Amino acid sequence: MHASIRPDTQTADEENGALFQTRGLEFACPAEGHVDGGVLSRVRRLGLAAATDVPNLKPGIAPLGGERRLVFWRQSKQVLPSCPEALKEKIAALGHCRLILLTPAHFKAGWKPSWLLESREGVRPYLQTVALKRHQTVSGWDLEGKGKRKPTRRLAPAGTVYFLKLNGDSEAIKRWIDSIWLSCVSDGEQDRRDGFGLAVTGVWDGKFHRMEV
Repeated sequence: MHASIRPDTQTADEENGALFQTRGLEFACPAEGHVDGGVLSRVRRLGLAAATDVPNLKPGIAPLGGERRLVFWRQSKQVLPSCPEALKEKIAALGHCRLILLTPAHFKAGWKPSWLLESREGVRPYLQTVALKRHQTVSGWDLEGKGKRKPTRRLAPAGTVYFLKLNGDSEAIKRWIDSIWLSCVSDGEQDRRDGFGLAVTGVWDGKFHRMEV
């Protein structure tokens, strides 16, 4: 159980007495040269990198997400990793790719994207097939409106793979990959801004192969 945190002092808000509870997670990986990741003295802490256009982000403790779990925010001059050049070269040569969802995506036609399949950077993608699991259902609470629940929506789950044919020359395909890599591909602009449909690309030779389980 916690008291609300005052942003100016980073201390408990005694005046309002706002109470809430939160659960914390700490991500770690084994330090180099150590196989025992269960010993805390032998692990390295991992952070969550996020790109944002918030102009007044201040370092310190503040909530994250709808459950308002506490995290320590700080700015970084590091950039998110770009697509490896070897991967771009391979996709450009094949003219086909896999697009993998890292976060659930919302599409107007259920599992089928439309914004993703629009022409951009001189490339027109064509959907060949898709591999996905059962949909994920999300809702929420409209804090900016009249305090009502948001409509329930069905999302294509993280891990969904879209197999695409890319019509365009080699350089155009490379530009298209750069525009898609670690970007959101949901149909709605606000959904993309909210992080729905974060995606990366992978190699596909354009052929359908028999799957054996």
